[in-house]
Amino acid sequence: MSDLTVEPAPVLNKENMKIFFNSLFWIAVWLMIGPTVSASDLFISGRNEIFDNPFVATGFNTTSNVLTGSISVSRTASGETNECRILFSSNTKDQKTLQVRYFVVGAEDGVSKFSDIDKASVVHDEKNIKIKLDRKKLEGGCEWILSFVGEPSVTQQGDNVFFVIPERTPGAWRSVHTIKSKRAAFYKAPGGSPVEGTYLVPGDTIYAYEEQSDWLYVKYQGRKKLTVGWMKKADTVPF
Repeated sequence: MSDLTVEPAPVLNKENMKIFFNSLFWIAVWLMIGPTVSASDLFISGRNEIFDNPFVATGFNTTSNVLTGSISVSRTASGETNECRILFSSNTKDQKTLQVRYFVVGAEDGVSKFSDIDKASVVHDEKNIKIKLDRKKLEGGCEWILSFVGEPSVTQQGDNVFFVIPERTPGAWRSVHTIKSKRAAFYKAPGGSPVEGTYLVPGDTIYAYEEQSDWLYVKYQGRKKLTVGWMKKADTVPF
């Protein structure tokens, strides 16, 4: 005869039933509401993974309450990589509107003509913060590049393009800039001599931690290393 014993089933008394149904109720509430976000969540400094496509970086200056940021989307065809760069800025008093500019970085041509300053909207649903742009106003090859990147990062509805702001690595930088000069040199100190062999090219994204008159103390995250130093503000895109 087997030594197997059978334990009696637990009794669902009134107290256990109450706990059970309370648990079901709160699970249902969480599923209906889900995680919530606010447009104000944009107002921090952060970046997503450096090789993400699109790549998003934001910088928030706690003194001026100004948010600056960059969205970069790239596409490679026929051995050439083109990149659509969208710069945005906003004062935190208005959490729904961003000023934006667009341009295209080509493999050989450098930076194309900058667009005029336009406006974009910040929208959000239960899970994501999105930046809404008017597709008809995108410069040059931006629309062609954006068609390469699909959901969930970029969605297109009618004449609007939506960028999802992904989870980001928080940072202490105050603003985000893009290089516009053909060779933007690094300096050890404002007004000093440039560091030999160290420079950035149009379209590179830098993070500014300090500002002194016409100079910025910046960091640049390259594919292999991090470069730190001073840079002329005139070599970057003013916004």
